[in-house]
Amino acid sequence: MKLKALGIIAATGLAVLSLAACSTAPGGNSSASKGTAIGDNFKLGYDLELSGAVAAYGNAGKKGADLAVDEINKAGGINGKQIKVISKDNKSDNVEAATVASNLINNDKVNAIIGSMTSGAVKSMTPNVTKGAVPLVTPGGTDDTLTESKGKVNEFIFRSTFQDSYQGKVLANYTADKLNAKKVVLYYDNSSDYAKGIAKSFEKTYKGKIVDKVTFQSGDKDFQEHYLKLNLKILMQL
Repeated sequence: MKLKALGIIAATGLAVLSLAACSTAPGGNSSASKGTAIGDNFKLGYDLELSGAVAAYGNAGKKGADLAVDEINKAGGINGKQIKVISKDNKSDNVEAATVASNLINNDKVNAIIGSMTSGAVKSMTPNVTKGAVPLVTPGGTDDTLTESKGKVNEFIFRSTFQDSYQGKVLANYTADKLNAKKVVLYYDNSSDYAKGIAKSFEKTYKGKIVDKVTFQSGDKDFQEHYLKLNLKILMQL
C-alpha cells in the first residue's frame, strides 16, 4: 500500500514534469531560452539520497518513481516516448546534490529531474536547474520558499508534498480542536529546517498557550537536561 501511494505521488510528479519539459525544451512555448531537447526517449534524472543520513527517504522515493516509470512505459510512455531513467546518488549531501544536478543537466542531458528529498538539497540544486531550464519535482522538499520566494515564483521547481506552513497549521488545529490541548510545549530539532518550519507555522496558528519551546540538535545523545526541563514545565502548569 505504501509503495502504491508512492507510485501515485511519483506519477503525478512525472505528469507535471512531462508537461513542463515539453514547454521548456527548444521549440516549446515557454519564454525560457534553454531546456533540453527531447530525443528518442524522455530522459529522467534522479537526484536522490540513496546513501547517507536520509537514505531511507531517498530509496523510498526511488521505489515510488521506478514504479510510476514502469507503469507509464507499459502504457505507451510520454507522447509515445519511453522514459529512460538516469539515477544518481547525492549521498544526503547538499553540495553533492547540486553537483549531481549539474551533471544530469549538462552531461546526461536529462529532460527533467526528480529530487531531492530534503529542502536544503533542493535549495542547493535550484540555481543549476534554473540556469539549465530543466524542470524538477521534489517528493519531499517542504520549505515554502522552494517554489516561491520574495514574491517571485521559481518556475522550474515543483513539489508533490505539503508545505511546512500547511503541515504546521494542520497539527496546530488538530492539537487544539481534536486533542483539546490548552497548553503545549514545543520540542523540536533546531538543526532541521523542516522541523523549524513546522514549529514556526504551529506557533503562528495554535489557539492555546505555548508554555515553552525546547530544542535539540540532530546527533544529540544526552536528553536528560531536556527531560528535566520538560517535566519542570509540566509540573509548573499543574
